[in-house]
Amino acid sequence: MASLGNPKNTIEIIQKYEFMFQKKFGQNFLIDTHVLEKIISSAGVTKDDCVLEIGPGIGTMTQYLAENARQVVAVEIDKNLIPILGETLAAYDNVTVINEDILKVDIKEIAEKYNDGRPIKVVANLPYYITTPIIMGLFESGVPIDNITVMVQKEVADRMQEGPGSKDYGALSLAVQYYAEPEIVANVPPNCFIPRPNVGSAVIRLTRHKEMPVKVNDAEHMFKIIRASFNQRRKTLQNGLNNSPEIPYSKEKILAAIERMGLPATVRGEALSLAQFAELSDILGEKGEVTMGFNEMTHAFIAAKYYVHMTEAFGERGKAAFIHGTQYYGGQRGRRMAQRAIRDGQPLTYETYCRYGEWVNTEEILAMGAQNRSDITEYSPDYTMHIHACPWHAQFKKMGLKEAGLAYCGVLDASICRGFNPQITYLVPQTLHDHDFCIQTILDAGMSPELKIQKKPEGLKNFEYHNAHSYWAYAEVCEAIFGEEGKEISAKVLADYAAEYGQEMADIIAGYSETNFNMA
Repeated sequence: MASLGNPKNTIEIIQKYEFMFQKKFGQNFLIDTHVLEKIISSAGVTKDDCVLEIGPGIGTMTQYLAENARQVVAVEIDKNLIPILGETLAAYDNVTVINEDILKVDIKEIAEKYNDGRPIKVVANLPYYITTPIIMGLFESGVPIDNITVMVQKEVADRMQEGPGSKDYGALSLAVQYYAEPEIVANVPPNCFIPRPNVGSAVIRLTRHKEMPVKVNDAEHMFKIIRASFNQRRKTLQNGLNNSPEIPYSKEKILAAIERMGLPATVRGEALSLAQFAELSDILGEKGEVTMGFNEMTHAFIAAKYYVHMTEAFGERGKAAFIHGTQYYGGQRGRRMAQRAIRDGQPLTYETYCRYGEWVNTEEILAMGAQNRSDITEYSPDYTMHIHACPWHAQFKKMGLKEAGLAYCGVLDASICRGFNPQITYLVPQTLHDHDFCIQTILDAGMSPELKIQKKPEGLKNFEYHNAHSYWAYAEVCEAIFGEEGKEISAKVLADYAAEYGQEMADIIAGYSETNFNMA
C-alpha cells in the first residue's frame, strides 16, 4: 500500500537515511495524496501500461504508479537515493530502478525491452532547471510515447500552452504544440512539497498527436527558424533570422519569403502561428538559389574532421597536434602574404597585412546570408574588432564541435599574422564558440577610420585552393607526428569529405598533393 504521500512517513524515511537534498538535482518531494492521485488519473495509467518515471526521488509517486500500472521503469540520477528506493519499493515486483541521467538513457531500448516497442507513458516530477531538455529530448528522440504527464514550474506550464501574441509565447510553446496537445490538469502550491520550492507548480499533460498538426518539409529546419526568431524577441522576424548563424539565407531572401506570406516586413516572430512557421520554413527551404562548391564552410569541415579523428585516436596529444597543425597552416598563409608584400616593396605592417589577405566571402556564402559580420570598436592605439557571425563558426556549430571551434579559431588568425610578421601582436581573447561575439585585437596597429582598405584582387585565392591547402597542411603535420597512423587519419578525413560533398570535390583536393603551399 502506497504510504509516502503522507508527510510523516516521508520525513521518517528521509531522517532514517540521513538524506541530504541536493540543489543541483532540483529535489522537491511530493507530500500530498490528492495531487498524487490526480497525476495518476490524468495520465490515464492502467494495468496495460508501461510507465517511465523520471526522477522517482524516494519512491513516492513510484508506489502509486506500481499499484496502477503493469510495469514501471524509474530512472534516478542521484545514487544516494538508490538504497532508499530499495526499501520503499521492496513490496513491488513490477518496478525497475535505473541509476542514470535520463538524458543519457536509451529510452527506445526501454520501450522495446519492457513494452515490446509499444507506446509508453511518461510521468515525472521534473527538476525545474532541466524541464525543457528532458521534454524536448523525449519528443525528438522518436520514442513511442502515448502521453507525458509532468509536474513543472507553473510559468513553464503556462508557456507550453500559449499562442501567438502573448509575452509567454515562444520556442517552447511551438515545440510542445508541434508534438502534443498540452493541458494543465492541476495547479500545485509550494506547501505540497518537502522542501518547499520558491515558486508554484503545475501538472501538465502532453498528449502526443496521432497526426502532426502541420505539415512541414523539414521539421529540424523549421525549429532552427523558430529558435532564431525568439533569440532576439525585440527584433523583427527579418532581422532575427538574418542575425542567426543557423539561418543560411540573405536578408533579401528572408524579406521576400515574409512578403510572399502576406506579412508586413516589420512582423515579429511572436506574431506567427505554428502553421505560419511551417510555411516560412518550406518557402526558405526551396531549392535552387545556392549551388554548393568549395567555400568557407567546406573549408571548416576539413579542420573539424581532423579534430575529431585526431582526438579520437590520440586524446590530448591529438588535440595538441591539431592546434599545431592549425598554426602550421596559418603560418604558411601569412608567409605567402609577406612574400607578395615584400615583392611589391611594402612594409610588413598590419595595414599591409589587411591589403594582402587571401580570401573574401564566396558567392555561395553571401547567397546563404552566412557571411562574416563584424564592427570596429577601437582604432588606436590598438585595433579591435567584434565579429558577430562567420561561416567557420556556423559550420563548427552545425557539426556540434564547439571544442574544435575553440581550438581552431583561438589560434588561426594569430598564426597567419605571426607568419606574416612575428613582431605584430594579434590577440583573440574570446571567440563566437563560447561568447556572443569574437574579439580580435591587434596591438599598436596604426589604423584609423580614414583608412579605406581593399584586398588586392591578384592576391586572392579561391576556396578550392584554401580547402586543399588546409587538408594537406594537416596531413603533413599528422604524418610527421603520428606516422602511418597519421596517414590513416588523413585518409579518413578525405573519405568524410567525399561523403559530405561528393567524390569529385574530394578528388580535386587530393590532386593538390604536390603543391608547394609555402610559396606565393
